[in-house]
Amino acid sequence: MSQEVDVADEARVIEAMTGAVDKMGRVDGAIANAGIMTNARSFLNLSSELYHGLLAVNQHGAMYVAREAARHMKARFDAGDPGGSIVFCASLSALTGSASRDPARAPNGACGSTSGGVCWRSSGSAPSAAGCGA
Repeated sequence: MSQEVDVADEARVIEAMTGAVDKMGRVDGAIANAGIMTNARSFLNLSSELYHGLLAVNQHGAMYVAREAARHMKARFDAGDPGGSIVFCASLSALTGSASRDPARAPNGACGSTSGGVCWRSSGSAPSAAGCGA
């Protein structure tokens, strides 16, 4: 199953996750990806509109995807069914920096930080999250 979803739109993410569960019966994994960049080579050239767009997708969108997947996985876990996995993916420029990627540092860093905020373990196989950099 594939879907095209504007992850910056919380309602669309909720609707898409519900649709996936309805169609497939369960979701075992989700990838929360900080997936866009801007052509503003420096934060000096970054407009508020472009910056808010980066935040909307790379930070908020990743959180919406992770949250909706985790809600489904946690409900399954509480019912005795193994949870699932959530993978966060963001650019390593959030940590290392890059002159051409300055504008994406904060949103990508937030995506990585969010992974630690949603990690939890219960007895058995509760949903788990891992962060990665590309």
